[in-house]
Amino acid sequence: MKTISFSRGRNFFVREISSGLSTIHEEARTLFAMLLRNELDVVRQARVSEIVSSAKLEWLLRFEKSVKAVSESAALPRKIFFTSDTDMSSIFSDLITTSKPELLLEGSFDVQYLDQLIVSKFVSFETEVTRDPFIVIEALFAEKILKQHT
Repeated sequence: MKTISFSRGRNFFVREISSGLSTIHEEARTLFAMLLRNELDVVRQARVSEIVSSAKLEWLLRFEKSVKAVSESAALPRKIFFTSDTDMSSIFSDLITTSKPELLLEGSFDVQYLDQLIVSKFVSFETEVTRDPFIVIEALFAEKILKQHT
């Protein structure tokens, strides 16, 4: 019935780290990747984790605002589907699950991460081709739009 694109992914967190540490984007990206792999020393881990925790709160506020905007023109779904890089999926799943949209009576969303295995059921790939869930989702939406206009 309704689809929204919520463009607050990895780069949102990288920008927050870059800003919080007053460093360049590339270093912030590396620090974030190292945090996700639990490879930072204790001092850096504490500082980067603090920034990421603050960014998660901001992400959640923006997500709930987007959900509220959707609810003004359509009923809120119980199930939320999303795609992300694999190493970010648990972060986004946790954030979406913990969101508390005012209009969702049951309290939380049922969250479904659209990984390579799931999206590969809807498209065919040549052998040795990377099965990028982002591109698959875009292709499926493009196909849907084309079918609606033919």
